[in-house]
Amino acid sequence: MPRRRPFDASTAQSAPPDLLTVAETAAVLRCGLTFVYESIHRYRATGDADEIPGLKVGRSLRVPRVGLEHYIGAPITWPVSYTHLRAHETGVEISYAVFCLKKGGGGGGG
Repeated sequence: MPRRRPFDASTAQSAPPDLLTVAETAAVLRCGLTFVYESIHRYRATGDADEIPGLKVGRSLRVPRVGLEHYIGAPITWPVSYTHLRAHETGVEISYAVFCLKKGGGGGGG
């Protein structure tokens, strides 16, 4: 049975992953999730280099770090802050989104 490499917390915080989630990509770009999803879908449909490169991993979308760095033309900084993702929304909008999610709706926002 192959042995796992020991977890190294120092590199986990300083090195970005090879594949980023949509939320991580949005945090790096400081944009909304919808923009990232739409750009990935356009990239997957057309292969346009002006869109965010994305790929399917199982049922999830992931963005290769190298492709994202090529898209923005610079290395990404890591770690990123997720607080900006809903910073533009008011408390009422966030409360409504949480309410919709609890009731089984889409939640909207972001």
